[in-house]
Amino acid sequence: MPEPGIMPRVSGFTLVRNGVQFDYPFEESLRSLLPLVDELVINVDPGDDTTLDRIRSFATEAGNSPDGAPRVKWFESKWPLHDPEKKKGGRILAEQTNLALDRCTGEWCIYLQADEVFHERDRALIREALRESHGRPAIEGLLFEYVHLYGSFDVVQNSRSAYRREVRCIRRSSGARSVGDAQSFRKADGTKLRVAACGARVFHYGWVRTPEAMKSKTTFMDTLYHGDYENGATEPHTGDNYRYKRFWGLEPYAGDHPAIMADRIRSRGWKWDLRGSPLAWVPSDLVKRALDLVERATGWRPFEYRSYRLADRSRLGLWAAPRAKCPNPDAPAASIIVCTYEMPWHLERVFAGLERQSTGDFEVVICDDGSGAPTSKVIAEFTERMRGELRVERCWQVNQGYRRARILNEGMRRSRGRTLVFIDGDCVPQRHFVRDHIERQESGRYLAGRRVECGPRFTDALSATEIRSGMLDRPSLRFLASIWRKDSEYLNRTIRITGGWLRRILGMERVVDLKGCNFSASRVDLFKINGYDEAFIGYGREDGDVELRMKNLGLRIKSLKGLALQYHLWHPRRAFTPANDARMSETESTKRVRCERGVDA
Repeated sequence: MPEPGIMPRVSGFTLVRNGVQFDYPFEESLRSLLPLVDELVINVDPGDDTTLDRIRSFATEAGNSPDGAPRVKWFESKWPLHDPEKKKGGRILAEQTNLALDRCTGEWCIYLQADEVFHERDRALIREALRESHGRPAIEGLLFEYVHLYGSFDVVQNSRSAYRREVRCIRRSSGARSVGDAQSFRKADGTKLRVAACGARVFHYGWVRTPEAMKSKTTFMDTLYHGDYENGATEPHTGDNYRYKRFWGLEPYAGDHPAIMADRIRSRGWKWDLRGSPLAWVPSDLVKRALDLVERATGWRPFEYRSYRLADRSRLGLWAAPRAKCPNPDAPAASIIVCTYEMPWHLERVFAGLERQSTGDFEVVICDDGSGAPTSKVIAEFTERMRGELRVERCWQVNQGYRRARILNEGMRRSRGRTLVFIDGDCVPQRHFVRDHIERQESGRYLAGRRVECGPRFTDALSATEIRSGMLDRPSLRFLASIWRKDSEYLNRTIRITGGWLRRILGMERVVDLKGCNFSASRVDLFKINGYDEAFIGYGREDGDVELRMKNLGLRIKSLKGLALQYHLWHPRRAFTPANDARMSETESTKRVRCERGVDA
């Protein structure tokens, strides 16, 4: 029996034909796979371009393994393009994939197609899953999460029209074979593989080309499914899909790409305007939309086709946690300003939510009102985890009573973001929290969100690991039970609603005031009002004062109901400080904009 925890020998395998002609990112795909494997087997059809020359150069560059054998082993295989029986349903692709698989020698074999790329930050997840699964003979493969880019590099497809998971790593002793058009694997007798979710992502770039290149690629690929064209036809069998259209499920992509793709993204210069394209739909799309709404609310995809049996789902959803570098640490899109005092258990869970954000274009500024060693330890561990990925800044002051306004001003001074987003150290952000605050910014507005109230029982049972694995991405059965027991409140606030028409129907665009745990405004506007008023000492009203002065400046409130979702972890409530009510009343009566003791102190 394989020994658990031991890293097995791993082979990589793939196939490619006319990769240059059809503008496949096959070299980026190979380079993303090579660091994970002991050998890489490539099936190359010489085709009609310079793809074979590129593979030769890549193999030479990769060098040899420690045992002296070449790390990259490529071979030529002519695809039977003139066999009409083979050119049905993409069967050629599976057959050629199996030729490469047959030459693998590793206990485990990782497969990538020529338009699929691994993210370098997911290598540790893949290696960990291989070590764990190698010692569990019941696991026959690993399941990967898919990020489908569409049209251009800044558009992603999140709908049931795009498969969300697929097997990309198999145990060779399982006898798995590539089936169909090489999308997945089955055992020799046709039964499904038992697989574990590894949490890593596959970035799929098959639909990111200029329309001209996409038509050329689609025309050829269609012949592998439907046979040769007849009567001089020039339109692909599958229609004009190469003319990119906006349809349900397409969204702006705010995450980062694998670093190996940076040169391609920069050099191609191709960008498709999603928002400026007309919406294409047919009546049957209404059913798809209804099913997609069910999935977004519950995480369950009705009638989903699976070519596998899921034996271990512990890492499902981890792909959405982008351990992403900020594109410009000196000027990130947002600064997340987190205020805390002596709540390390809660703060650890807030950090878990921040680690999982769907954009990396932010920094974290921690404003600590005088906490001790336990909080310092939690902050130090978070800072180390984010090293090289997110800038983390800690501000600390000696505790002399509740002086939240003062430490928040210090955080604002040290921040660099164009937008300042304020959260409390007991409020866990859902994975699109930062993205929603960034994308919904509007000149002359400040953004106000709401929060879910987690009850004591639900709070006590919630771990940081569960948050990192997607526990709060959507309503869970445990949270529904907590609502049923009247432990937690506001089930409606756990559902993210982005559609403008639906938000209007549900009254999501109306909000009365801001909560200090979930609001944002532009850096420029907050510095115009001089930040927080440090005359507010003791609990309460300092956020209300900020809002009054923003209104006096001429800013208007903008609702983030149904967006920027946030979970408030239970703890005993504090009592308000009466003197602060009088201070805020004075702001209201005098219509002042700037405070005297503020961020410029």
